[in-house]
Amino acid sequence: MIAAGVAATIGPGPRRTARDGQRKSDLERIRSELEIFRNTSTAMSYPVNLTALGMTGGVPADPMAGRIYGYVPRPALCDGTSTNRCTTYVLCAALEKVTGAVSVCTTAGANCTEPCSYGTQSP
Repeated sequence: MIAAGVAATIGPGPRRTARDGQRKSDLERIRSELEIFRNTSTAMSYPVNLTALGMTGGVPADPMAGRIYGYVPRPALCDGTSTNRCTTYVLCAALEKVTGAVSVCTTAGANCTEPCSYGTQSP
């Protein structure tokens, strides 16, 4: 009962900020795993999907139900083999507190359920 009263007092702003912080942290963790995957892959390729990373505990999920993190390996139609390597990627999330979309997500066509507003790409 007290916890509900505290949560109501805090309001949605701090919760949005906390979820956005979690999204940024998740993307950094995934980015790190992508680099490890590529560097240990015999094909020297990024994976074709995030599930292939085999992360302990699974790939982090967006803290809000119905939202996903977008991941698009490049070039288009790469399959992760040594003859058709995925040499770059775009990884993005839809933040709740935003001022505009991040072009790296929107121009790369990353698959987010909301417009991407925070993203990273391979070095």
